[in-house]
Amino acid sequence: MTDLDPATAAWVQAAKAANNEIRRLTEIRDRAVDHIKAALGDAESATIGGRPAVTWAWSKAGKRLDRNALEGAHGPEFVARYMVDCVPARPFRLLDGDDA
Repeated sequence: MTDLDPATAAWVQAAKAANNEIRRLTEIRDRAVDHIKAALGDAESATIGGRPAVTWAWSKAGKRLDRNALEGAHGPEFVARYMVDCVPARPFRLLDGDDA
């Protein structure tokens, strides 16, 4: 574990403050979007003054592989032959005082 110098500790505090502001603004955006969606109803688009302003259309339905069904039909060894390794993630998290 590394102990951060005071300058970097200040950057940690700045990042936490930014996260708080992002959360606050996200709440405002989410309320606005909810109002707009309610106004749209089933419509896929809307205008303001005759100019396109917003769209809310359905995406195409997708497909996914049912791994459990494939394993049930052909066995786990069959599925294992087609598995590939994923690159591990290294998530960055700012911890609150309670999390540390």
